Amino acid sequence: MKGAEIVGRFPRQLRKLMLPWVYFGLLRTHERILISTATTADFWALGLVARLARRSTRHVTLFVHWYRHKPRKDRVMSAFAREHPDITLLAPTPKCADTLRSCGFRS
Repeated sequence: MKGAEIVGRFPRQLRKLMLPWVYFGLLRTHERILISTATTADFWALGLVARLARRSTRHVTLFVHWYRHKPRKDRVMSAFAREHPDITLLAPTPKCADTLRSCGFRS
């Protein structure tokens, strides 16, 4: 993509531990952010950092490759959807999009 920059931020083995620090730095920039293949850990860390740093997530886009219903995961996702109604989600299939809508995300 023209003008896009891919920046390696952390070793794969430490990914989940470093997510809050990475998202804190990214949210401070106010640039558009794309999180590809977002997992529940990404939603949790992004929600935590946005709440603690009092930053908006309106410029964040998350690509959810697939989503499987689990009670705990549904609670995390529903809470995130309530706290961040302005976030943009991308889903590869209508079924995945419908599942995310059932957690409270806008269509």
